[in-house]
Amino acid sequence: TGVAGTDTSPALEEAGLTYEVVSMGCQMNAADSERMAGSLEALGFRPAPEASVGKGRADVVVVNTCSIRDHAEQKVYSTLGPY
Repeated sequence: TGVAGTDTSPALEEAGLTYEVVSMGCQMNAADSERMAGSLEALGFRPAPEASVGKGRADVVVVNTCSIRDHAEQKVYSTLGPY
């Protein structure tokens, strides 16, 4: 199966694992983030509930940034600071 396939993992679906994708930086990241979200869903993850987004309550958090823009890169370091 894998990311390119359409089969989901029954174990992940049963576990009810959630994800959140955070995009920072250039606008091209939005399309990349959508593709990553689709890949996670194909693996059986569900999007984190809206009320928990940005609060670190998802099982998996993907931070997608553009290192070409220094401001975006610094914003990621600030976001990851507590971890």
